[in-house]
Amino acid sequence: MSTYSENPLNARNLIEPDAQGGMNLENDQKAVPEETIKALNRLVQRCIDTRENYEQAADTVETDRFKKLFTEFSEQRNQFATQLSNLILQYNGKPEEFGTDTGSMRRGWENIRAVLSPATEESVLDTLEADEDKTKAVYKEVLDTPLPDKARQIAERQYQELRRVHDEIRDLRNAHAR
Repeated sequence: MSTYSENPLNARNLIEPDAQGGMNLENDQKAVPEETIKALNRLVQRCIDTRENYEQAADTVETDRFKKLFTEFSEQRNQFATQLSNLILQYNGKPEEFGTDTGSMRRGWENIRAVLSPATEESVLDTLEADEDKTKAVYKEVLDTPLPDKARQIAERQYQELRRVHDEIRDLRNAHAR
């Protein structure tokens, strides 16, 4: 994994998260290669997709415990997307505002499937775990590319947190299947 250590763009030139984990855009703005913006936008779109998937899951399940948990995960992904979007803006890029077409189609399919055969909590957990697997893969791909230090730190921190969420979803699914 290479970084931009030889580039004048380094951690001291990047914006710092504020107390709420957001970004302070008052610092100097620096341009980065277009590939970096594209990679970060892939993460933004994936966060938007998973945010919307968790919202849909919260609306689908009946158990208050799952509704609350899925709402929390949706809010987390919204925070992740906001952090990444602010970083892209700081890099003079244009952040994506929407998730992927594939994500939209998946949610549409889930809506159709719910009409034909109502979702069970187990099927919702299965779907969310598979979604988390895709999210981990996208993060891993992006983390395997050259990123400025601050972008790498943010993406790695988010990656570790989404791995924790994945494991929690997996464990819930396994416990629910028993």
